[in-house]
Amino acid sequence: MSVASDLVSLFFSEFTINWATMATVVRVQEEPSDSGKPGLLTATINGANKEDVRWFWPIKPAPGSRCIVLFGDNNVSRAVAIGFTKVAKIKSKIAELCEIEIDEEGFKIDHSQLISVFGKLNEGKLTLKNGPILEVTLDSIQNKVDVKGKLEIGDSTIPAVDTNALEIWMNQVTASLQALYTAIQATPTTPLDGGASYKAGLIAAIASLPIPTVPPDLKVSNLKYGKPTT
Repeated sequence: MSVASDLVSLFFSEFTINWATMATVVRVQEEPSDSGKPGLLTATINGANKEDVRWFWPIKPAPGSRCIVLFGDNNVSRAVAIGFTKVAKIKSKIAELCEIEIDEEGFKIDHSQLISVFGKLNEGKLTLKNGPILEVTLDSIQNKVDVKGKLEIGDSTIPAVDTNALEIWMNQVTASLQALYTAIQATPTTPLDGGASYKAGLIAAIASLPIPTVPPDLKVSNLKYGKPTT
């Protein structure tokens, strides 16, 4: 017998063929387990709800998503949903090195050999972990970082300038230059001494308030709010 005649015989014997069909996701019953067990969902197929339709990562469907339901071995109990049009969550592993999760609550990119990035919408927080080197390029924000609220730097060594010490030193420099400027304007000139008295006045002004040297503790590490930690 030919394949065509076999199909005709099956048709007239009322043998049921479960063709692939379109369906609509009603709800997700459970997610796939890490051990490989498939997830389960309820879908509307030809106007009737069918439970325990299997599905697999990387896409968790959202309610209302259209999909295609296949029947393994022509068995209704082995229905599998694929090709979702609405996504509630994406979860996948790449070469067992990188795990990616994205949903409405945030995202996670966890790389075992590079940096891991976690973003949580409800906490308004972006976390970077485990990276040997972190490089942030700020060209697109025109070299301006506007931080509102509390800013803390942990125990890592971060060479920087103590802004409080810098402010004190700059104020001292300003005061010294102002004293010299005042002396230049106020010191009288005596034509007969060849400018000796004028020079002496400037020397006295400089001696009374000399330009300060750069403080040795201006460059520090482990800053918090511009002050070195103790």
